[in-house]
Amino acid sequence: MNYRSTLMAASAAVALTGLANAQAGNDHNWNSLRSGPPVLVFGPGFFDVNASGADIGIGDAMRACYSVDITQGGRNETNGGNWELTWAYYTQAWGGNNTIPGVDLGPMLFNSQVSDDLGDDSCFSGFFAQAGNLSESFGGFILPGVIAGTAGSSLNQGFFWQIAFQFTGSPLPQGPNTLGADPVAGAFFPGTPLLAHFLFEVQGPVNAGDFNKQYFIGSTSELNGINPAGTGGSTNGNVLSGLNLFGVNADQSGTVAGSRWTAFDEINNTLTGGTIFLNQPGDTEWFGGVAFSTPNLSGINNANTGGGNADWTVTGGNLSTIDFRILDRLSGSQTTAAAASVFDPFIVFNQAFILLSSTPSALGQQNALSWDDLGGVVPPKFGTYILPPQNTVREGAQTIAINFDASTSAFLGAGIGLLGAFTNNISPIDGSVTSLFDYGISSGISGSSQLPAAIPLATAAPGAGGARLGIHGLGLQVSALVGSLDVTELTNAKTAVLQ
Repeated sequence: MNYRSTLMAASAAVALTGLANAQAGNDHNWNSLRSGPPVLVFGPGFFDVNASGADIGIGDAMRACYSVDITQGGRNETNGGNWELTWAYYTQAWGGNNTIPGVDLGPMLFNSQVSDDLGDDSCFSGFFAQAGNLSESFGGFILPGVIAGTAGSSLNQGFFWQIAFQFTGSPLPQGPNTLGADPVAGAFFPGTPLLAHFLFEVQGPVNAGDFNKQYFIGSTSELNGINPAGTGGSTNGNVLSGLNLFGVNADQSGTVAGSRWTAFDEINNTLTGGTIFLNQPGDTEWFGGVAFSTPNLSGINNANTGGGNADWTVTGGNLSTIDFRILDRLSGSQTTAAAASVFDPFIVFNQAFILLSSTPSALGQQNALSWDDLGGVVPPKFGTYILPPQNTVREGAQTIAINFDASTSAFLGAGIGLLGAFTNNISPIDGSVTSLFDYGISSGISGSSQLPAAIPLATAAPGAGGARLGIHGLGLQVSALVGSLDVTELTNAKTAVLQ
């Protein structure tokens, strides 16, 4: 198939404008759950097999479910414990015989969600009965309708469209990164919340029918971790995810993947749903994603950066080649002469640093690696108790989201800490839209910092399957005017689940 892209800007009030009016800066720190090319087309028959003249409409949807750590840390905390959206993108095609030509986008929703039962799949909505209590908070909703400029090329001609939206205005769409009550930690420290998944959903069009055929696109990705001892992807090590809904653990049901689908049957008035995969759970993701204001930390697994980016294979077979990536468009622009709006010629050092730990918060249902409770003796909170908040140049005081332990020292001793210089980035304000359309896919993209060389694992560790590592990152700069080493700001947290 062929790509055609159109760029739109959307404010929180849902007004659509062109690129010329979009204040697109250095805030498109993309986080996409897919890495591979498009391989699947989800047409009307997939969602509406019982109807005569199948269509896609309200209730038929694709949903991206991010792991709970993606909104922990960095600006997510200094923003009052809320994630903050700057961009979203999705991919869709339309049928060539449609009465009204063009991509017809249904409601787009952005929200936080969590269940207090580990056996639930909290990536599904409350319409699906599960064992626990579902807590959710809607942070955004827009209804773009038919997208201008897409009428010229349909799926019949082999085209699908990637469409990006910028959120403008103040405040930006946002929502809480914690919700509900932790049933385990709450027995000792009442009021302790659970870490919430971030969800991005696109529904079928409002004007559904035979005259309006719309198609979602799926992609292959690197395999999310499916080790029975601890699954990766959106589960963050919780192999029980989805057990109450599917009757099997996450390594069999596919809930390690970030993608979910729902389908509404107009004849029987029933709503169904599931995960999508081709060969193994977690090998397929929906073509869509978001950008956060927080610099994005991800792993790189055999050059892949999708939903399984830190599910490194260490136990045997084809061992992973591992790397880390911090995507911070602003840091990349500050040392790029062509980025005139923010270029700083006095910056002489512009790199990133990562810290790793294997110690989670001891209390709590999720045992989060980005939270600390000093072994269960103090109330669980985001970030370490050991170090005070770090003063950052951009965001003031920010807390480091790992618990320092022997693993931290071991990784630093092995030389895994300092990443390379941020690659050049030119924002749309300075005349380039290239980085807007890379959607954070793959390594080496503009405004990113990685290890000087990826690490190919040479020796298997058979007993390490299911082990979890917490990772956190920070940007570092030295200005010739000041001479001191400054922390620019901190990233989101990350959980690696070894396979």
